[in-house]
Amino acid sequence: MSMEWIKLGWEIAITLISGAAFLVAWFGRRDKAHKKAVEEVSQDLAKKTLNEAARYSELRHEIADVQARISVVEENIKHLPTANDLHSLQNAIGQLAAGIGRLEGAQQGVIRQVDLMNSYLMRTEKV
Repeated sequence: MSMEWIKLGWEIAITLISGAAFLVAWFGRRDKAHKKAVEEVSQDLAKKTLNEAARYSELRHEIADVQARISVVEENIKHLPTANDLHSLQNAIGQLAAGIGRLEGAQQGVIRQVDLMNSYLMRTEKV
C-alpha cells in the first residue's frame, strides 16, 4: 500500500504543480495584456494631448490675431464721424444748396442785364 500512496501523492503533486503553473501563466498573461492595453491607451492619450496642445496653441495665436484686428478696427471707429457730425454736415449741405440757389437767381439777373447792355451797345454802334 505504500507504493499506491506514493503514486497517489505523486499524481496529486503533479496536478497541483500543473494547476499552479496554469494559474501563473493565466494571471501573468492577463497582467501583461492589461499592461499592454494601459500602455496603448497611455500612448494614444499622449498623442491626443500633444495634438490638443498644438491646436490650443494655434487657437491662442488666432485669438491674439483677432484681438489685434479688433483693436485696429476699434481705433479706426473712434475717428469716424458721429451721428451728430453727420447731421451737422447734412444741415451745412442744405444751407449751401440754398445759397447756390440764390446765387443762380442773382446770376440769371446779371446775365439778363449783360444781354441787355450788349444789345444796346450793338444797336448804338451801328449808327
